[in-house]
Amino acid sequence: MGHLEQAGVRINMDGPSRVMDNLFRERLWWDVKYEDIYVPDYVNGRVLGEGLRGHFRFYNTEGATSGSGRSQS
Repeated sequence: MGHLEQAGVRINMDGPSRVMDNLFRERLWWDVKYEDIYVPDYVNGRVLGEGLRGHFRFYNTEGATSGSGRSQS
């Protein structure tokens, strides 16, 4: 039995929930790629990691749509 099953977590990858999860992931990685990886000129992996931590901190505290000024509906 896996850790998630022991904790009582059920994972359902069928139907509408899978579609919404995929949409969330696609939008998240689009934001990461086009707003934080392709735009800045990172000189090495350490600076990239710092930039990504800052991006996710902003994403988690300010919201998914406030950073770019565009609607993601």
